[in-house]
Amino acid sequence: MAKAKTEKTEQTTEIAVVAKQLACITNEEDNMRLNGALAGVSDIEEIPPGMAELMDGATGTEGVESGDAAIPFLRVLQALSPAVDRNDSKYIDGAQAGHMINTATNETFNHDFEEGIIVVPVGFKKVFVEFRQRNDNGGGFVAQYDRAEGLKQLETCTKDEKNKPRLPNGNQLVESNQHFVLVVDEKNGGMFPAVVNMESSNLRVSKQWNALIDSKRLNHGGRAVKPPSFFYFYKLTTVAAKNDQGSWHMWNVEDVGPNQHLESLQNGRVICDDVANNAVKVQSYDEAEGPTDAEYTQTPPNSAPMDDDGPF
Repeated sequence: MAKAKTEKTEQTTEIAVVAKQLACITNEEDNMRLNGALAGVSDIEEIPPGMAELMDGATGTEGVESGDAAIPFLRVLQALSPAVDRNDSKYIDGAQAGHMINTATNETFNHDFEEGIIVVPVGFKKVFVEFRQRNDNGGGFVAQYDRAEGLKQLETCTKDEKNKPRLPNGNQLVESNQHFVLVVDEKNGGMFPAVVNMESSNLRVSKQWNALIDSKRLNHGGRAVKPPSFFYFYKLTTVAAKNDQGSWHMWNVEDVGPNQHLESLQNGRVICDDVANNAVKVQSYDEAEGPTDAEYTQTPPNSAPMDDDGPF
């Protein structure tokens, strides 16, 4: 027990040292935006008079651990998404194609299409998702497979008229790269976990992001070492894309700079380990309104696949 405590203390100390080193090379303009969210609480509602004493004691969430709360998806809204259709019961006031949405809270982001959100990557998984098409007996999510099982299922597929993989039962198999992130909460302060789902033409963006993360190096004891992904911030925005088959919105990833915030580094360490050990629960596709981003794109029914025609 004492050994584990010592190791944890040493790890925390090392992270603090790295945070101090990184602070020297962080872009000042980007850092001002981060500091406002990670250090300030001015925008959070004040505790009403007479209620402060009620803050002491149990909170009602003592039994909740990281695996008990489902991490939501962050998705890009498309022209045919229910959230942007005023006649749909799932319409969200002000939502537009190109905005991002938290599938658990229905909060939207990227309202000016440029500011985006700032995230810290903490994990990655490739999965394959089986869907029944919307016009096939109700449609929706059927099952999710990990990388190994998904590749086996892919071997049984044939391509349909849109060049999409179809399982022997007729359902579609979608390859999806899941980027686990901590999102800088500029509204309430702090950070919250989410999964950025990238599939179809966004798979290229995912590969570029992974390559960027993999290229990072830090000087550690005179050696160039590869740091954990959560040592750096990235900005996510969306971009409009189109070809002769249709139009849609895609993810866009920009390098913001080193993560110099000790608390976010520590939280990143914890969640990174949880993701690696499969100790986190992700919101199900059913809870996240099932269909993938690709099903809500503004594309003719018999179009060619977007996978090979995106702008990246």
